[in-house]
Amino acid sequence: PQVEEVTCLVRPGNGKSVEERLQVRLGRTGIESSDLAKVTSRVRAASGEITRDLWGLSSKELDRLRQETDLFVNCAASTSFVDNESCEAINVNGTRRMLDVLAGARKLKRLVHFSTATLCGHVANAVMKEEDSLRSGGTHVVAYTRTKAEAERILWEKAGELPLLVVRPSITMARGSRDRKHARLFLWSLAAMVQLPCVPMKADSRIDIVPLDFVVNRTMRLLAKGDRLTHNC
Repeated sequence: PQVEEVTCLVRPGNGKSVEERLQVRLGRTGIESSDLAKVTSRVRAASGEITRDLWGLSSKELDRLRQETDLFVNCAASTSFVDNESCEAINVNGTRRMLDVLAGARKLKRLVHFSTATLCGHVANAVMKEEDSLRSGGTHVVAYTRTKAEAERILWEKAGELPLLVVRPSITMARGSRDRKHARLFLWSLAAMVQLPCVPMKADSRIDIVPLDFVVNRTMRLLAKGDRLTHNC
């Protein structure tokens, strides 16, 4: 209720306007159809794409963002393990372009960037601490973790100039989604395990799998702390 308006970056395409695409996307999240109109009355679409300079925003939209936005959330990512091109374009270059978008944002109180807990790469015979995750020099096995680590480095270099909050979820699963295709996107880890003859793990170990709504709710609680937030990661 304390949020006046949410602007969503939406790619144009598929023969639909960005407004139509946003309505369809919100409808897939599990919001009751009777509540959809109420929810979308405070949600608007901005046409653009993070792989383009200044995210492809119009000069009017860009000026509005820089003049009015106080909370900016970047949760866009390519999560592919093999597509180096998309991971570079979205995770790394998209983050650089975001900094250009936010240049001169006068009212910005918090920039929230969704990263990942799996940043350190493959490091042998070591206990990894959170603060070591970007300094480990480990070899990354997949494009996703390598490019997410690079994106974080870009942001931490600018941390003195930005009200930064980095969120590092672990393996995230869908819960409550009515869209089967959307839900399957989150099941990659289980699909990967099925391909293996065995999964080497201790019987009493904890697996870092959390439901998507948990990640969202915890992030919202962090944001509600405002200036009382103790950590920036």
